[in-house]
Amino acid sequence: MSPSPQEPTPDAEVRLAVDALTGVATLTLSHPRRRNAITLAMAGQLIRYVTELAAVPEIRLLVLGGADGDFSSGADITALRPDGPGELGEELMRCEDVLRGCPLPTIAAVEGNCVGAALQLALACDLRVAASDARFGITPARLGLVYPAPTVARLVRSLGAAAAKRLLFTGDLLGAEAAARLGVVDEVAAPDAFPATVDRLAGTIAARSAVSVAAAKDMVDASAEAPDGEVPRSVSTRWAEVGNPDLAVGLAAFAAGRPPVFPPRHVGL
Repeated sequence: MSPSPQEPTPDAEVRLAVDALTGVATLTLSHPRRRNAITLAMAGQLIRYVTELAAVPEIRLLVLGGADGDFSSGADITALRPDGPGELGEELMRCEDVLRGCPLPTIAAVEGNCVGAALQLALACDLRVAASDARFGITPARLGLVYPAPTVARLVRSLGAAAAKRLLFTGDLLGAEAAARLGVVDEVAAPDAFPATVDRLAGTIAARSAVSVAAAKDMVDASAEAPDGEVPRSVSTRWAEVGNPDLAVGLAAFAAGRPPVFPPRHVGL
């Protein structure tokens, strides 16, 4: 009996790998026949993995990437409907919500194509590292699609109005350097240096204080959402009241002249 449409299949799935030494979890979009186009089952699997990993104290950071030299060509277009986003479009918006709300620091590791819904998932991550031959675009204008309003709003918050209009109006694919100039990408690396660049950044963040990183992520995100750009009092008060065992670890290591080894995350933070 063939799998139901809701179940990942070996040729269209999200793969999970965890480095137990660093606490870095890597999720890989894998649908090689369609340049890692995201199916409904893959979107559901991504949501489950991100949710479950956020509840594991030993996991310190999440990397989202793609298999076989491509991040993703976007939503599996065969599942889209002419009368609206349909079930896949709605599930992809939930993927954005889950990635943005994930308490773990997240990095999108982008090679090859990163188009449409795939770019929205990359932008939902905290940081984006791209290989210099990566290509980025949002292509609804090429298909006659109207992008969902919440997704457009997120795009504007991430990139600003002018950059969002450039991507949405033209549907053009941009190279990594052009994407970096628009603020889509934080770092660009040569293809042969790309894996090491991602590993180095992920390893650096994972070695830092989980409390410090979680507080910084919470405050930056809250500030970005606030109309006045200030960190809301409720957020700053929350972190002022959190017990912080990492501080004693960091100060002791500094006094001893050695690198700190911080404890696992407190999942409640």
